[in-house]
Amino acid sequence: MQPITININKQFKQIKKVYKIITTGVIVVLLSLTACNNNAAKTVETATIDNNTAPYSCPMHHEIVGKKGDKCPKCGMDLKEVDHSGHKH
Repeated sequence: MQPITININKQFKQIKKVYKIITTGVIVVLLSLTACNNNAAKTVETATIDNNTAPYSCPMHHEIVGKKGDKCPKCGMDLKEVDHSGHKH
């Protein structure tokens, strides 16, 4: 009876090891997918537009410019219309 018990214990340990590896792999894949949350359609990258002529800009990151409805890729805030009325050159 002893050899059968030892053989079953070895198989159980191997199954447990495979289960841990698969579980770890699934967790890594899920974490990498959620970390790569890419909202490229809703965000705008830093443009080469002069900040004095850009119609919309991020309130926190003024180098981020775009159009109405765009979001800042750094903080996710909506871009706000730039007010040039009080600005003198």
